[in-house]
Amino acid sequence: MSVRRAWARSPVLSSSASASHLPAHHPQVGGSATKPLKMSIRRRMRALPLMSRVPSAIGLKAIDTTNLAACCPVGVDMFTKPKEYNVLAKSKLTTFVAISALPGYVIAAPAIDPSVVACLFVGTALSSGAAQTMNQMLEVEYDKLMNRTRGRPLPRGKVSLEHAGVFATVGGMTGASLLAVGTTPATAVLGTSIAALYAGLYTPMKRVTPYNTHVGAIAGSLPVLMGFAAAGAPIYCPQAVMLFALQTLWQFPHFYCLAWLYRADYSKANYKMFPLGDETGKYTADIIKPYNAALMALPTVSCLTGATTWMFAVDSILPNVFFAQRFFVFAKDPSPQTARSFFFASLWHLGAMLALFTLHSKEVDETRESAKWRQTLREVGGKLACAHHRFMESWTTPGDLCPIFTFTESKSNNSCAIR
Repeated sequence: MSVRRAWARSPVLSSSASASHLPAHHPQVGGSATKPLKMSIRRRMRALPLMSRVPSAIGLKAIDTTNLAACCPVGVDMFTKPKEYNVLAKSKLTTFVAISALPGYVIAAPAIDPSVVACLFVGTALSSGAAQTMNQMLEVEYDKLMNRTRGRPLPRGKVSLEHAGVFATVGGMTGASLLAVGTTPATAVLGTSIAALYAGLYTPMKRVTPYNTHVGAIAGSLPVLMGFAAAGAPIYCPQAVMLFALQTLWQFPHFYCLAWLYRADYSKANYKMFPLGDETGKYTADIIKPYNAALMALPTVSCLTGATTWMFAVDSILPNVFFAQRFFVFAKDPSPQTARSFFFASLWHLGAMLALFTLHSKEVDETRESAKWRQTLREVGGKLACAHHRFMESWTTPGDLCPIFTFTESKSNNSCAIR
């Protein structure tokens, strides 16, 4: 018997199936007459639990997914609804959060341990996903009011609050365990703090005061410190402080721009944010200016504190100019188009600044000789990314042209001392 014919004759798939196989909202349930189900084989297959399809197709007894769901409801729910849980955990944002924990580890670790990197990345992602899920659980009624969020799994009823709660709890506990065992206990504490600050403080504050953004910015920057903690470095060292400041300051222009774009939606949920009453966009541009100015000055401050070499100040000019140019376009003519352009420019700006900070960072432990892998990374990265090096390497006596930076002679040419 062919597989297609077996599916067609399966009692679960049969057009004469009893109403007990139908969902409660199906028009045949409770009706006066039972009409044959005029469904194609493909549509019938979609109506079945995934784990019961194959056995029934080959003539075996179908797996009882009802009992399985009773034993592990969230596991079955995730297996059958991966996209819904992907949205629930905000996978794109969570991936970015996990990536932002890595520069601190690369800067501070005496040697790269792949197992530690894996535990740091996955543990941070799980902690962030748990925080995002708890945030949506608390805001499900408000998400129903906004166009940009009403399609999420909880407002649509695709995932129950109970399942979301278990998903967040298991994810958060697994993430904390991975961080504690695979990195350091301090990293696990910081990871747990993300969920505590984000869901426990930032989320309730969104309907109370516009200063909720400040709390959210701190929660969003904690992963930066987790990288240093995973490497066993103090989170108050100059490198950690300056990298934390970079990501914290960056979040204000990034989020204020987003809030202005969706001000009508946020107002429906009665959220308190500074840009919501700004119809022209001029006020939003004004409150972004101080944070942009601080971001422009941060590379110089970072060099003065000894966190990075002076090459960070030089190489950061290009991404800072690009970021400033996108902002001035928005400030001159606020519109959805210029706001989106500035918003996406901020993403590229942060990625470039994190990479350059990692490249030009000094050793956290000044008494420790730089590891060979770090020297190689900086030598290769310097030749590729260091604007000053690329400009000056064609000159025979670059030291005469650049009194600010130190140059050393290599076997074949002069190179910038980015170490």
